[in-house]
Amino acid sequence: MPVFLPQGGSADRFINPEYKQEDVSMAKYEYAYPLNLDLKPGSKLHDDLVKAVLAKAWLSRNVMSGRYGSWREIDRTLTAYINPDWKARARNDRAKIEPVIIPVSYAVLETLMTYMVSAFLDYPIFVYEGVGPEDIIGAKILEKCVEADCIRYKTALSLHTMLRDGFAYGLGVTSPQWSIRKRLVRKKQAIVPSLQSMMSLDEGDFEEEIIEGNKLYNIDVYQYLPDSDAPVHAVQDGESCGWVSRTNLMSLIEEERSGGQVFNIEYMRHIKNGMSSFYVTGKNESGRYDASGIGSTTLYQSVAKAVDVVSMYMNIIPEAWGLGSGKEPEKWLFKVAGDCILIGAFPVGLNHQMFPVAINAPDFDGYSMSPISKLETTYGIQSTVDWLLQSHVANIKKSINDQIVVDPSLVNINDVKNPTAGKIIRKRRAAWGRGDVMDGIGQLRVTDVTAGFVSEISMLSDIIKYTAGASDSLQGIIQKRGERVSAEEAGGARMSALSRMQKMARITSEMAMSDIGYMFAYHTQQLMSNNTYVKTVGEWEQLLINEYGPAAARMVVRPRDLNVRFDVVPKDGSIPGGENAQTWVELYKVAAMNPYISAGLDMPRVFKHIARMLGAKDIEKFERIGAMQMPNEQVLNEADKGNLIPLQAAGQV
Repeated sequence: MPVFLPQGGSADRFINPEYKQEDVSMAKYEYAYPLNLDLKPGSKLHDDLVKAVLAKAWLSRNVMSGRYGSWREIDRTLTAYINPDWKARARNDRAKIEPVIIPVSYAVLETLMTYMVSAFLDYPIFVYEGVGPEDIIGAKILEKCVEADCIRYKTALSLHTMLRDGFAYGLGVTSPQWSIRKRLVRKKQAIVPSLQSMMSLDEGDFEEEIIEGNKLYNIDVYQYLPDSDAPVHAVQDGESCGWVSRTNLMSLIEEERSGGQVFNIEYMRHIKNGMSSFYVTGKNESGRYDASGIGSTTLYQSVAKAVDVVSMYMNIIPEAWGLGSGKEPEKWLFKVAGDCILIGAFPVGLNHQMFPVAINAPDFDGYSMSPISKLETTYGIQSTVDWLLQSHVANIKKSINDQIVVDPSLVNINDVKNPTAGKIIRKRRAAWGRGDVMDGIGQLRVTDVTAGFVSEISMLSDIIKYTAGASDSLQGIIQKRGERVSAEEAGGARMSALSRMQKMARITSEMAMSDIGYMFAYHTQQLMSNNTYVKTVGEWEQLLINEYGPAAARMVVRPRDLNVRFDVVPKDGSIPGGENAQTWVELYKVAAMNPYISAGLDMPRVFKHIARMLGAKDIEKFERIGAMQMPNEQVLNEADKGNLIPLQAAGQV
């Protein structure tokens, strides 16, 4: 038995029970496998690799599944929903009330996300600087190329999901990949064609264009399969890392025929059920996936032709795995479809020598594989708040639901049971003219024991916000107080709250954003095959124009132009308005009036810094490019020498 398989043949239990080697091996498809390996389904190497990948997936899922219960509860508090059988229950019992969720956790999450979006998602998202003087220009061009990819592939949306998962579940997982896609474009015409000729264009009037660039893929935490021995922040130190994804047979066939790095897809036609036992689905595991359980039905499998793929990056020694003669550890990617067919096996071969996975865990403890999230720390209080409100609403509904005490010997009970408004209740004949009219009927006295719950809800909600760091000042809420709060006190409280937010943002910057930035840059250097155009605007525009001429405002970038050494500049997690701008304004005034201070400072840069703190963007657009100031006498002397000419005469030259 190969060294990478579990002992005792226990790996066989992971294989799809519908997989029969003799049935699949009878199919004849011609495939050129990587490195001339025998990866035909039914071969020993193929089946051993499938078992090894699924065994790794099982080890990871066995550990991660312990977190699903907590994540489901977080999903419940963040999701507004109506139970589908609520209306039926309400018709049968009017006293029933649908469970109420107070969205305190949602408000906290939105506050945290607002800060993170301001801190990270302004362009350029990733900033690079050259290691040596000769790398400065190339690093800025590389930055522009990555920025163009971020805009083209909407990287900000993927980062938003990663940041949200980090706060909700304790970790957000992404995979930076190099995307290549093709599209048809019209060929350029030498002259403007007539409408008739445009309508008669055929296939020969189109050409294929390759679109390539960095794309960030989100990995659902329910489907994430990390190394069970590596802490969350040390994913690159683990032996493996992977995830499960759901696709369909037609998409896989299209990927294979368009030159993608997959094979054996035709064999999937012989597998009726392409679902994986590792894909988390159904309301018992993930509240966000297939809550009705439709994904596990036979009808869904036969109509949708869904296929689950286990993608697993592994650090292996190829010789020990029968995958070549290499004796040093290499990173390989394996893909198994339907828990039975190997559809991918090749060395990753990326220059950065990393698993293409980046993790955001703003509340990590340095040891856990799946840390407790920000919202989980306050979940107990959130549940109590929900219960208090539900109890109060139920008590109110009970008290207004006419709980009446009746003496049926004095009052006609059928009149009392009549549900219509404005009804007449008749006394029995024996009670006519005797005693008070209300002697036989009365309202049961009800005491509202939940009257103080509303104030307790407010108190507990404040505890949730203070624990998570989402104070009222960050949410734009001004609390009304009896005494007047000074501007200095309010500003100090806000700065303290921002400091807590900046701490989480700094961890995110070091843990996730830096890794993504490095991978994006290395992918661009290694895998970009075509020239591209970038727009050089902003802080480095004049520097690039000086280097490449006026045409550098929209310049072509060749792959060899990016062969530079670089560093990713980590963001400190601050946001515009995070500093005390008023203090800077006062300091600027003092420096401007004192020639000794202003001589030692770059006053224009100080002014730009203040403008950014006050929310101004693209302040560089207002610079006077190429303009300079001279004393009047010097201007006249230069004009006499012919070195300067009036603006009116400039147009005649």
